[in-house]
Amino acid sequence: MTVLLMEHDSDTSSDMRSAIHANRHFRVIAHGTDDATVLALARTLLTDVVIIDARLDGIDPLALCQELRTLSPPPAVVIVAAHLTGAEPAHHLAVKGSVHLLRGSEPSDVVNALRAIGVRRSNCDPDAL
Repeated sequence: MTVLLMEHDSDTSSDMRSAIHANRHFRVIAHGTDDATVLALARTLLTDVVIIDARLDGIDPLALCQELRTLSPPPAVVIVAAHLTGAEPAHHLAVKGSVHLLRGSEPSDVVNALRAIGVRRSNCDPDAL
């Protein structure tokens, strides 16, 4: 699965990339630091998963998630949100689509979310949709 990573800290980003690339099924193919760039990359590259760091200043991760989910095909979204407010809207998004809201920010938490997304997609029968 292809991954678009939205983070601001290059050290954290490097740790996250290393953890993701340790699993041969996942590849970070792009990196963005703001909403507009992430939306443009997701639209152009048709990534399978977008990872959003909710700790970034000046972004609304829930609004970005909603915009990403309108793309065709919509990517799965992982929001790394140790201090995210508005749990009710996030829960509503999770019910509507493939959205994972992580309260932890360890790379292993993100990899576990990617695995869950991969399992769900591998068990999905497109002919049944």
